[in-house]
Amino acid sequence: MWSGVDLTGRTLGHVYRLERLLAVGGMASVYTATHTPTGRQVAAKVLHRDLTADPEARARVLAEARAANRVRHPGVVRVLDADTDEAGAAYLILEWLSGDTIEHALMRPGYAACARDVAGLLYELLDILAAAHDRGVVHRDVKPSNVFLTWSGAVKLLDFGIASVRGASLVPDGARALGTPAFMAPEQVGGTGDVDLRSDLWSAAATAFVLLSGRPVHDGPTPRETIVACASRAAPPLASVAPAVGAPLARVIDRALLFRKEDRWSSAGEMQAAVAAAQREMFGSRVACVSGCLRRRDAGAVCSPTVESPSAESRRTTRDGAGAGSRGLTPPCPTARASASANETPAARPPAAPVSPTLRSLTGSWLMSRRA
Repeated sequence: MWSGVDLTGRTLGHVYRLERLLAVGGMASVYTATHTPTGRQVAAKVLHRDLTADPEARARVLAEARAANRVRHPGVVRVLDADTDEAGAAYLILEWLSGDTIEHALMRPGYAACARDVAGLLYELLDILAAAHDRGVVHRDVKPSNVFLTWSGAVKLLDFGIASVRGASLVPDGARALGTPAFMAPEQVGGTGDVDLRSDLWSAAATAFVLLSGRPVHDGPTPRETIVACASRAAPPLASVAPAVGAPLARVIDRALLFRKEDRWSSAGEMQAAVAAAQREMFGSRVACVSGCLRRRDAGAVCSPTVESPSAESRRTTRDGAGAGSRGLTPPCPTARASASANETPAARPPAAPVSPTLRSLTGSWLMSRRA
């Protein structure tokens, strides 16, 4: 919405017709849109009207476009256009994706992700982060709602709105902690400004942690208490809340969640190699794809659609970047299917954990300001 008004039906820049409102965030609303000259479907992210007069907010919209396009990786959503229309609305035009975010998959009542899928997803996410870090981009907001799975199984990293770029400050001046508390590293939630690539690794591990355990790393009764816990307490070992998760994968995640960033993995590539080693130890081979299989917490059978994804290597050579939805869904996996592979039996799967009652409130975007 634009200052409380749904802009559906309006045309941005004379060529992008807004078809349907998809989501409303703290700074912008997202619509499905059509590029009228070609008929191509895209996504339009429109800055809220009350922010369009704020030079800082408008600068961040353009900075998001530059940061995302600086990372040359198929797992980063492409920004196709960025402009301000004649009415003053600042907007981004993004490639259209068909699928869902990890947050929505996680929040479905009665479902949880299995270790095999989380390991595969984490491997792909780290591949994207390694490419971003190589280009001097730190995302700063890795979380389930910013990790997207297309129906073809490809992993996409969304929203570079608060990213920092080497040699250019995209984060507003002043001591501000930007991000989502439940997925912010201690140095980030404290607003010290001492955020680097290892902060992204903490957030990626926190995303895996919540997928495997059903609760955030720090599960305070209120968002404020969660913020305090993130800034002052060490993360609990994954095994203490999800004891059936394989030890090799748990060790990788636990190291990424260490309080001092100097003690974590030194790079996304190093952590990715450790995930691959854990996959080989746990499953007999490295699983480079994400099947997207979810299982009921009250039953051991897989009952949600499973999508077959090509390997990361083949996706890099076959995907055209225009959105993976054109491939369509693969047939749903049988509800009677009991295991993902010969190396993973129903008994070996981790027991389901209830979703924390505070988790949904903690996964929304936050903007916290601290006075210097």
